[in-house]
Amino acid sequence: MRRAAFMPLVSVAIVLGGIVAAGAVAGGPPGPTVAGPTVSPGPFSASIGWTMDSAGSVSVEYGVDERYGVWADPVTTTEPGAGAVTLTGLEPATRYAFRLTAKSRPIVGRTVVAGSFVTAPYPSSASAAVSGGGAASAAPTSGTDKNGQRQVTRSSAASVRGGGQAVLTVDGAPIFPRVVWRQCPWAWQDSLAAGINVFLGAGCKLPDTSLAALSGRALSTLDVGLAGTGGPGVIGWHQPDEPDWSATSGNALRRVSVPGRVTFLTLTDKFSSRKAPPRGGRGIYPGLFASADVIGFDSYPLEERCRPDTIGEVFDLQRELVSLVPGKPTFQWIESGPMEKCFRYDPTPAIVRAETWLAIAGGAVGIGYFPGLWEPQMREAVRSLSRDLVALAPAILGEVGTGSADTKSGVRVGVRKHGGATYVIAVNPRLTSTQARISVAGIGGQLLSVFGEDRTVQAAGGAVVDTFAPLAVHVYVLAPSSI
Repeated sequence: MRRAAFMPLVSVAIVLGGIVAAGAVAGGPPGPTVAGPTVSPGPFSASIGWTMDSAGSVSVEYGVDERYGVWADPVTTTEPGAGAVTLTGLEPATRYAFRLTAKSRPIVGRTVVAGSFVTAPYPSSASAAVSGGGAASAAPTSGTDKNGQRQVTRSSAASVRGGGQAVLTVDGAPIFPRVVWRQCPWAWQDSLAAGINVFLGAGCKLPDTSLAALSGRALSTLDVGLAGTGGPGVIGWHQPDEPDWSATSGNALRRVSVPGRVTFLTLTDKFSSRKAPPRGGRGIYPGLFASADVIGFDSYPLEERCRPDTIGEVFDLQRELVSLVPGKPTFQWIESGPMEKCFRYDPTPAIVRAETWLAIAGGAVGIGYFPGLWEPQMREAVRSLSRDLVALAPAILGEVGTGSADTKSGVRVGVRKHGGATYVIAVNPRLTSTQARISVAGIGGQLLSVFGEDRTVQAAGGAVVDTFAPLAVHVYVLAPSSI
């Protein structure tokens, strides 16, 4: 990847669970002497401390492997001494690699220290909340239809506008939930191995309280009828599935407010002006939205509609939902196996990957997979996706930036900012190849790396031009200027 060009090290070694020092950047002035660093990991965050023998700045890049991928905010010091930075958005019981770059002043020499650490396990008792607010994606034009109900009209499918994001936090740290619905215990190990970190209820007619068996390995929610009940790893409750199918009133659901707990809600896609309204009309949705803290939906372009040409709606609908529930985290269920409704098309690993990133580009700060029983090939696809989502979670949960793709290409674009870096998520939802011109505010004519692809792209005039294979996903990264 392009980072080798930015930081040609004399030597770097990574030791699992330990920290090793590297030399100054080859061919440059001597870098500062760095004592440490030391790492104090928790389940969802870690503090990295060091002592430097000169004034200067320190940047820390980290990830689940030596691809790294995200940066903490740089720390600038005006005199020699100790410093520290907190890495957030981490996954419990996970090995992280990091690379610390120290620059001295006034003569800027660099020293790089690389190492790794393992986060603490999931806590048996955790406090969940919602942090942040504001619509993260471009708000479609709204008005009223002939029946006086709110209607959202279609806006450009290829762009998003900057703004804040609401995210789920656990013990004060942001997390990216990867969810399954009411699984039987015999499937739990497969889901854990695939990277699932939140289980919504238990299946096989077992009581939700049986989820206590997941203590220390994942988080869970119980049926809203058990609101107030505690248990190891429990972060809240979930409402009945798809209540908008049958609700005739927005007051159809029980509303629960318990400090340290959140409520999840899954709807159909009938909230959208692109779809036929539910039996109770779209006027039911404000009340349903008010019954939960984290709002999700399912749509399933293949398994529900047998329409691979509508895969791009995964992005469009997600963005529309975000605009309807400002201040609340949103997520989307991704079709990950046959549902016996459409026998012409079944999800493939490539489709699951594309739909997952389309939802994220559209503003999802969590993902569900349904059905959650996978053949080995699909389980490996979900596991690989989970690893990338864990690696980039701090960026995905970051501030929303501004970006767009030319309409002809069909490519959907989402932009995030974190730690001084800019991330451009671009997805081709079509089953044919395309070329796209992607415009992103602030990238000018700079060089961007492509996460996990060992290549770079050169921006020109605030845009990059790239080729997309069918269902291709590219995540472009503009590193912080402080590196």
